[in-house]
Parts: sequence; structure tokens; C-alpha cells
Amino acid sequence: MRIIIENLYGYLNEDMQQARAILKKLKIPESDPRFQELKDMLVKDNKIGYIGKFAKWVFKDGEPWNKLIEVYDMLKSYPHKIPPIHTFKSLENLFDFLQGSEIDFKVKKIINQIPSRARKHVTPKLEKLIELNITYGDHLRDFYAKKGGKFKNSQDLYNETEALINNLSGGFNLDKIKEKIAKNNLKVEIALERPDLLVLQPKNYIASKALGARSWCISYSEPYWNSYVDVFSNQYFIFDFSKSLSDKKSMIGVTVNPDKSFKAAHFKDDSVCSNSYMKTIFEE
Repeated sequence: MRIIIENLYGYLNEDMQQARAILKKLKIPESDPRFQELKDMLVKDNKIGYIGKFAKWVFKDGEPWNKLIEVYDMLKSYPHKIPPIHTFKSLENLFDFLQGSEIDFKVKKIINQIPSRARKHVTPKLEKLIELNITYGDHLRDFYAKKGGKFKNSQDLYNETEALINNLSGGFNLDKIKEKIAKNNLKVEIALERPDLLVLQPKNYIASKALGARSWCISYSEPYWNSYVDVFSNQYFIFDFSKSLSDKKSMIGVTVNPDKSFKAAHFKDDSVCSNSYMKTIFEE
């Protein structure tokens, strides 16, 4: 027990020294109100082991305080063990891990509503379909609880799930997206409109939340929206109607720099979209 306590003290002391080294390098006194607030918060929650990494993100990386608090609240309510905090390179890496894990957890809860005799028909393809359309989770849980036991094969289970999602979404096409924009009075600017493709620029977080994918931090977190979209960059959403709702490539979120280069681009499931793929979708 003594060895364990000594090792624990050593780790905590190391984290504090890391925080102090960051402050010293940046010529910020340890009496800085932000650092004192950070330290008091972590001591109160018995999470002082986070102070080295949190100090780096706030003082060295310049992450806004409200972003840190949002992620910290997610971290405290996370129901499972997470990797050591120092393994996350950035605050966004930690956010993505927590948000992705939350979606995975929701997918599992939905699938668990399928009676055990039919649950063997669940496939990775179905799990991906649910993940990409997690917005309809409550409806899917209810559907599986009431009718999930009737399925005799994986194809029927997938087809009826997809049909339900299409019905709930009102369909995935140009008219339906434009109808949603008008109905909710969303602030967007349409950059390109074709029967098979819509490129629009959401002007605020409300529009991003209403139109973006649930797995995108900019459509889930207002602080992240504010950090991605500023005077130096613009956010665009691409809807590819040649793809189905079950295809991650049906939606792309892309952040564009002032020189028109891509700062970041992600498919509907938040996986990275390459520059080469981005170019192909605009080819006639």
C-alpha cells in the first residue's frame, strides 16, 4: 500500500510540475486567476492528475475555457474507463473519443431492444446504418422493442430499419433538405445546387446543429462550432444525393481556409475525407 501511495504521489507531483513548467515558459505566474480556478476545480473533483494536460490545452494551445469545461463535464459523466489523459494529443481528440463512445453506447442500447432470438441477425452494416442515423435512436428503440422479434434474417432487418429511417427523415433529396431549411428558418447560404448535389454554408450553430451529422463536433457543440468557424475560415456541408442515408459519403463537412484550401473534411461518421475524394464529387 505504501508503494502504491508513493507512486500515486509521484504521478500527481509530475502532473503539477508539468503545469508549472508550461506557465514558466509562457511567463504566466502561478497566481494567474485562470490557473487557480483550474487547480481549484480539479482538486474539488479529485482530478488533479489532469492539471498538466489541461494547463497545456488552456495556456499553450489556447483552447477556450468553455470548450474545456464542456469536455470536462463529458469526461466526468462518462460511464466507462478511459485511456490515460496524457494519451490524448489535443482537447479535440478527447472530445472525439467521448462523443464517439457515446454514439457507440447508444447504438448498443438500440440493438439490445431487439429480442435475443432475432439479435443474431444484426450485422456490422446495420450497426453502421444506426450509427449514421443516431438522431432517430428513440424511434428505433421503440420499433425494435415492438417488432424486432419478427425478423428471420439479416436482410429483412436491415431493409425495414432503413425504410423506417427514410420515413422518419422524410427522404434524402434536394427538395427535402431545402424544405427543412425553409421550415426551420435556418440561416444558410447555398453555394451549389444540383439535383444530385447540394453545397451550403451554415451561418450559425443553430443551422449546423439542424443540418449536420450527429458525429460532427461542430453540430454537437457550440464552442467547437465557434472555434472552427471564424473570420479566417468558413464551414460548408455537402449533401450527395446519389448516395443513400446508409452511406457515410452521403454527407461531408468541410472547413475552407481563406485561400480556398481545405482545413478539414469529414464524412458523415466523422472519418476523414481526402482531398482527392473531395475533387471527384464536383466532377460532372
